[in-house]
Amino acid sequence: MSKSITNKLYLKQRLYGLKMQEGSNLAQHVNVFNQIITDLARLDVSIEDEDRAMILLCSLPFSYEHLMTTLTYGKETIKVDEITAALLAQNQRKQNAGESSHGDSLYVKDCTDGDMLSVSTNQFMDAWILDSGCSYHITPKREWFTSYRSGNSGSVYLGDDRCCSIVGIGDVRIKMYDGIVRTLCDVRHIPELKKNLISLGTLHKNGFIPKEDEDRETIRIVKGALTVMKGKITAGNIYKLLGSTVVGGVHSVYSCDDNTKLWHMRLGHLSERGMTELHKKNLLHGVKSCKLDFCKFYVLGKQTKVSFTTGKHKTEGILDYVHSDVWGPTRESSLGGSLYYVTFIADFSRKVWVYFLKQKSEVFAKFKLWKAEVENQTGRKIKFLRSDNGTEYTDSQFQKFCEEHGIQRHFSVRKTPQQNGVAERMNRSPLASLSGKVAEEVWTSNPINFDYLRIFGCPAYVHVPSDERSKLDPKSKQCIFLGYKKCVKGYKFWDLVARKRVINRDAVFDE
Repeated sequence: MSKSITNKLYLKQRLYGLKMQEGSNLAQHVNVFNQIITDLARLDVSIEDEDRAMILLCSLPFSYEHLMTTLTYGKETIKVDEITAALLAQNQRKQNAGESSHGDSLYVKDCTDGDMLSVSTNQFMDAWILDSGCSYHITPKREWFTSYRSGNSGSVYLGDDRCCSIVGIGDVRIKMYDGIVRTLCDVRHIPELKKNLISLGTLHKNGFIPKEDEDRETIRIVKGALTVMKGKITAGNIYKLLGSTVVGGVHSVYSCDDNTKLWHMRLGHLSERGMTELHKKNLLHGVKSCKLDFCKFYVLGKQTKVSFTTGKHKTEGILDYVHSDVWGPTRESSLGGSLYYVTFIADFSRKVWVYFLKQKSEVFAKFKLWKAEVENQTGRKIKFLRSDNGTEYTDSQFQKFCEEHGIQRHFSVRKTPQQNGVAERMNRSPLASLSGKVAEEVWTSNPINFDYLRIFGCPAYVHVPSDERSKLDPKSKQCIFLGYKKCVKGYKFWDLVARKRVINRDAVFDE
């Protein structure tokens, strides 16, 4: 074939117009695709590997949509060899399982000799398989259902052409990898089958996205920032769910729902007791109960040693007693160059103020700024200041300033941070000592609202003003949520592309 423009145009038209029909042979389709690529290469027409992979995926029929999502979701790039291998492997599994379209019914070959799973059938009798090919969640076990509606809901054709009815539909509860019990809804009951299947397609339609980890051995089902399921690949290239079905005593088994877990994360992994107090005040919308499952992040961030005996002193008013402590240095400086932060805690309300520092010597300057602000806001004076014996607190200027303003100093003994426990433990919930009130509520004497809270570090889509984009440009850009801007009714975000901080109030959060 000559290297004429006509031949190049002809082959490119074939490549971009290549479409596989439903029910056609995938292997033959891939062979035709590869032949066109080879012919173009002979004409010195090269196509990038990622473009070839995308063209191949675009040529597939609708029935491959869920598999395409699984292969591409969360990846920055794809390779045609990997896509081809995955497609052919999935196609082979479908052929081994005998799945095909059969009118309005689902055709399944139930391979009792283990051909379908390449392992013993008994090994998977109680396991759930994450399947990208099946149309519904399916189980043969009637005793697993927590709710059940009997009736003819369709048919399944087995490998020996026997027609088996879907005899009921209901819900099944599964304890996931993280201990949370979730409900699998609209599960089909088919007694003749011997596998328990979770349909990735059904999950995807409901907003649960399958995402393959870099090790290619684990698949995660995510919704927003939450991972709700995990599956591990087996010897037969089947994803087996990490979890177990809750059978019997269903009502005695409790799990925190997604709303409870969401608020737990929004509140910086607040304790169960703290969330219960907030729930009593109707501050956590959508939460039915504050029962929490085990949270490894809470333990990693807040585990402590056995406590010392609590010192007893009673603070009668705002700013009567103040605690302070310095944390740092951190291994890496912040974008602003800070290595430390200092906290000031009003004992009566337990409200916390945080100031970032480049050097410890800045503590005195921050204290003067903070003192002027809070005393002006409240009309009260600071009476006692408790801190450790660090040089940033025992500096002569600091001491003289406190003497001039009538502030008595209380210092903890060297290497006994327990004596400055309030400041050292400022990230623990103070609700028990506040008669069920939140620190901000005690400080301001006003009711509070948590509706604006979001999970730190979650993705967010920030609105781009019309004067900063054309009509064809996207109306939002993806950023990372950083927190809340002081004195401004807006959120702080990190722009991943421009690599700068953005302040905006118009955003959609992916929690």
